Amino acid sequence: MTDGLTLQEERFGTFWRDAQPLFAEHCEEVGEPRDQFLRKNLELIKRLDEKGAWQCLTARCNGRMFGYVVSLIGPTLEAPDTRIATQTLFFVARDAKGMNLGARLLRESVALLRAKGIDDIFFVARNRGTGLRIGALFRRLGAEEYGQMFRLGKAA
Repeated sequence: MTDGLTLQEERFGTFWRDAQPLFAEHCEEVGEPRDQFLRKNLELIKRLDEKGAWQCLTARCNGRMFGYVVSLIGPTLEAPDTRIATQTLFFVARDAKGMNLGARLLRESVALLRAKGIDDIFFVARNRGTGLRIGALFRRLGAEEYGQMFRLGKAA
């Protein structure tokens, strides 16, 4: 399947149109309803994309999308001359397992972010889906643990 494989940066419109089967699979993997992606804040994502505050890298083989990694790009409160990126969405289709596609996507995403002058890149490993195991991949890229994140939902 690696014949015809391309890693490419894509704008939101193309990504949204072609990634919907993957979104459904991604939602299912993290324990959400398969159509949960339809309830995301799409208007905000469009605006971020228009402003250059969104990087979407996809893996396609002969046109079909098999994975994606999305990062938000912006300033930080830490220093006025520092730009950061936070990886928010990361997924590889089940039928692409064994191709090392996740690592390839992440390495290429990091290279693109560095070429854009991004100083710090943050990776998110949530406690659902494959998130509990993904930290090992981040470490292989050279990332180090940077504390913990906690969520207090509106029901609390």
